[in-house]
Amino acid sequence: MIRTLQKRISWWAVVLLTSTTSVSVIVEALSAAPLTFTIRKFTADPALISFIGSINLAFSFLVAPYLSWKSDRIWTRWGRRKPFLIGGWSILVLALLACPLAPSLWVLILCVGIWQVANDAGYGAVWSPLLYEVVPISQRGRAVVIKRCMSTGALVAFNAVLLARFDDIYHLRLPFCPFDCIITGEQTIYWVTAFLVFMSVFNIGLLVSETKGKDHSLDSKGGPFVFLRSLLWSRQWLMIYALVFCSVSLSASLGQLAPLLVTEQFGYSKKVFADLQTWQLLTVVFAALPIAGWLADRVDRFRVFQIGLILSALHSLFFWIWIEWGHGLGSPSVWVLFFFFMSNALIDTVAGLAIEPYYYDLTPPDKMGSMNAGFLIISNLLKMLLMMAVGLWVKFFSGWTSEPGGIRYSSGYLFVFLVGLGGVGLSLLFARERAKGRIRDYGTPP
Repeated sequence: MIRTLQKRISWWAVVLLTSTTSVSVIVEALSAAPLTFTIRKFTADPALISFIGSINLAFSFLVAPYLSWKSDRIWTRWGRRKPFLIGGWSILVLALLACPLAPSLWVLILCVGIWQVANDAGYGAVWSPLLYEVVPISQRGRAVVIKRCMSTGALVAFNAVLLARFDDIYHLRLPFCPFDCIITGEQTIYWVTAFLVFMSVFNIGLLVSETKGKDHSLDSKGGPFVFLRSLLWSRQWLMIYALVFCSVSLSASLGQLAPLLVTEQFGYSKKVFADLQTWQLLTVVFAALPIAGWLADRVDRFRVFQIGLILSALHSLFFWIWIEWGHGLGSPSVWVLFFFFMSNALIDTVAGLAIEPYYYDLTPPDKMGSMNAGFLIISNLLKMLLMMAVGLWVKFFSGWTSEPGGIRYSSGYLFVFLVGLGGVGLSLLFARERAKGRIRDYGTPP
């Protein structure tokens, strides 16, 4: 039995726990390209595709932060976090089984909505607190390395084995069945993911036990208004949220439209898109992570992030210019796409890993829980709005510049550049406030 609040746990327990994180990464990957291809069966409207794809972000800032904050203030006979995980992910299994069978767009939207609420309530709200209650401080550094390696391996396997077979059709002859059973690659992706989620629920339910700490006390008075007031307690808080916008602008992209850019506008297969995604992950592991690790203790983290933010914005602008005017009349070659995806992964990962711990340098220890909840709300709200906005941009920009019925998904990179430009502007404001001593760095001795 794996218990919380222990001084040391076995490494097999760490592997078991981080395997749950790997399954969550696969669930998130499923809501990207595969969900886009599923939605595409019912509609070609880029704004609608982006809207449906942003449902997960809507529930991420509506559901997860409050439940995470509230899980500190309850206790049941099964613990305070396990009930959320087991209940939410059990419902998630049913939603994943139903998605590829949806007969219409509205039924699919309903399934996706249930999927996202269940995932945010079951995983997003409580998993990180539960994980770090189990893993003691002395083992957390190595546990994070194990978690990142397993998550990356899971994504590589997902892209290479499942996503690349989206269009396949399998004919299975079952015993005592007079006819073939036909299963599509699309159904296989959703149902394999549902099985992995079920196994994670089974393992956590049987093998993890929560222990009530000596200092644990129930506080039932914490309602939504108390929760919201705790997120806006100082000027420094607002500057942190400005930095969150900068971070979101760094990771801004075409979102749900990226697979359609490669497969529809450029005319490549889904396998090519899956291969590009796989190489992007390998770039993160073998190039971005070593560079980020080398820079971490040698250079000002904010400066590394700011340089990466500028390069990321220019990167999107140059790629849009290349697509529109730089390569002639044909689609960019696979090698050009390879260079774009790899360089994008390198810049965004190095800059993103630089800024992640910096948030905690700016936060006093007794406010880190509130900061995390505020971060989830602000970042997911911004991501949702930007994802819907890029869909509207592509829709109307294509209407102005393309032939009737044609969609220029690549025009979204011009929108991404403008968002990045806004992030660069806010980062300059933050740098000025920091230089004047108006922002306290708790990670630096006074």
